[in-house]
Amino acid sequence: MLSILLPIYNFEVRALVAELHRQCELAGIEFEICCFDDGSTEKFKTTNRTIKGYSKVVYQELNKNL
Repeated sequence: MLSILLPIYNFEVRALVAELHRQCELAGIEFEICCFDDGSTEKFKTTNRTIKGYSKVVYQELNKNL
């Protein structure tokens, strides 16, 4: 199984997650994409929350930047 970890801070990751998801599905491998937002501004968190809709994607927000 391939685990991909994406730490996020004030960056839009929708396109990156979509492409990684597409490539993993195409390769036919078992995978997960874990995205952890490290206290981004609300603008980025709102935008990135849409990635929750992908299968095998975990999106979690931390309350403050660590």
